[in-house]
Amino acid sequence: MSRVCLLIPLIFCSYSHAQVDSPQTFIVPTGSSQSLEEESSTSRRYTVRPSQTKPKLPKEKEIKNLDPVAPVTPMAPSPKDENTSIEIKPEPLIYRRPSFIEVQVAPGLVYVDSKSNYWYRRYQSTSPGINLNASLWVAPSFGFKCAFTSSLGGDVSSGPADLSKTAVSQQWVDYGIQFRNWNSQSGSKSQLEYGVKYSEFQFQPPLDSANRARLKTSGASFFIQAKIPQTPERKSFVHFEIMPKGIHKEVPTGVQLRSGDKVDSSQVGIKFGNIHSLVDGNSIFWSLNSSLEKNVFKGIASPIDPATNQALNGVTVYNRTVMFFIGYQWGD
Repeated sequence: MSRVCLLIPLIFCSYSHAQVDSPQTFIVPTGSSQSLEEESSTSRRYTVRPSQTKPKLPKEKEIKNLDPVAPVTPMAPSPKDENTSIEIKPEPLIYRRPSFIEVQVAPGLVYVDSKSNYWYRRYQSTSPGINLNASLWVAPSFGFKCAFTSSLGGDVSSGPADLSKTAVSQQWVDYGIQFRNWNSQSGSKSQLEYGVKYSEFQFQPPLDSANRARLKTSGASFFIQAKIPQTPERKSFVHFEIMPKGIHKEVPTGVQLRSGDKVDSSQVGIKFGNIHSLVDGNSIFWSLNSSLEKNVFKGIASPIDPATNQALNGVTVYNRTVMFFIGYQWGD
């Protein structure tokens, strides 16, 4: 009996040690239960069954990716990413500073064709020319403008049957005020300019010319001009002007010319061309403009017409001018 009592604690300790050291194994008997004394002899009939391995669960990150329903919380961009997105994002609206002064210089050709039923007012002239334009903008939408155009080395016939030529100088002067619908994105949008100006034309042969008198037409003109962008570097423009009523004068030289007692004068003109912007902010341009001046006289013309030897009543003059220029512009 004492031996049995000693064996019970010993067996209990052995069983506890086996449970602690081998949590993953289970001892399963293959036969019937036996007494403790026969434990050592029958231990060979016991088999060890390995524990079943639990399946590995997917990581939390993988579960989120596999779940199509689970919402994905966007990550807040770092300060570096914010700066990068601001730099890469295109700027559709670019501020453009308006130019205070715009200056154009352009050489070209000047053609004048004056048609009339009175020989003294009939002539043609083709010559080089020079065109100067300046705009002073005291505000982005308001400014002053002036222009000067002159023929260089022009001449006309000296008489109806004379093949000789008389040197003449023809000049056009304009100055006035102008307005425009300026905005900071004018480079990518159409721009409209309009205003009123004083215009003057002078036909100047020598003071001692025997058959050619000096002519002068002046008056107020109204103009409007549209600039239409074609590409970021190129834009087209169309300019229209009208002088509803002008003042026309014939200034005596070697001949006392008087085409009539009274005269009604008017003038219209149109101009178009292209402006090509350069990298430095300036530009080159070309322009083709044409104008027509009409003078209708009332009364008897004096002296008599040398081509027909008749005194004319009711002289009419159509003075057509065509100019072509290629030039450079400072400012925009």
